[in-house]
Amino acid sequence: MTDPVGLVSGTFTIMGCDSCGGQFVDPMPGPDDVDPFFEVYWGSGGGGSVSLAARFEAAYKDFLNWSELVRLKRWIRPGTRVLDIGCGGGDALWFLHKWGCECSGLESSEAGVEATRRRVPGVDARIGDVYSHDFPDRAFDLVLMSHVIEHLPRPADALERIRRLLKPGGLLCLMLPSIHCLQRRMFGPRWFVYIPPRHLVYYTPSSLCRLLRRCGFEPLRIHHVALKHGPAILVNSLFPRMQPFYMRRWTGALGLAARALYLLLVIALAPIPLFESLIRRSPTLMVLCRVTP
Repeated sequence: MTDPVGLVSGTFTIMGCDSCGGQFVDPMPGPDDVDPFFEVYWGSGGGGSVSLAARFEAAYKDFLNWSELVRLKRWIRPGTRVLDIGCGGGDALWFLHKWGCECSGLESSEAGVEATRRRVPGVDARIGDVYSHDFPDRAFDLVLMSHVIEHLPRPADALERIRRLLKPGGLLCLMLPSIHCLQRRMFGPRWFVYIPPRHLVYYTPSSLCRLLRRCGFEPLRIHHVALKHGPAILVNSLFPRMQPFYMRRWTGALGLAARALYLLLVIALAPIPLFESLIRRSPTLMVLCRVTP
């Protein structure tokens, strides 16, 4: 299997587990194998544009974030201490801050940390990752990790470190792709979640729950979510070079037209992942679990 976007050279083998249905890249990339996708992910994408199209795109993005995070609202109270690992530009923390949480974030790039600090007033955003940070043990009531665990070559080590960050009875919320979905059957190896070496481990609900229990977590809820990533994965499976990161290279009228077409396709195809979520075969999962005693 090769990188569908064409940023990384080489061929990668995806191995599967007959017992749990999960899959993984073999051999795993080493710690010095830098992926150019992450090197420039926080590059100058929108440039601070305030055009009508940019405002609509931002509003739609906020709606998608809300559609997932609203499921957390019943589990949080004012003053809940939250850590978002892989906080990106602070989109999730912006909602959690509005709901009264004390927010902290970890992001591997300085640009991402700065974007989070601009977006969320008073946030404690730091450069680091789940394996390397300076937060104390038992500091948080809730740890959020959205579309991060599939990138990690040592997920069990990561979960054990997260367990130490949580207070007794604390909650972990994971959002991630699921290979137990209809889209994977439709596209096979062309399904856009198969993007080695960015995605290293491919989970089913069963394989993820088995891993969580082994690392000291008890799954409480598994939500088959659809809107935020499902339509985009479908569009990128059909048209790999329309991935938003790749389209950042296109400027001017071409770039604007490509982004507008991409957004229209995402909205038009949304009923398909919504149907997948209704039959519990969604391409993305939101899993809430509690630290076991």
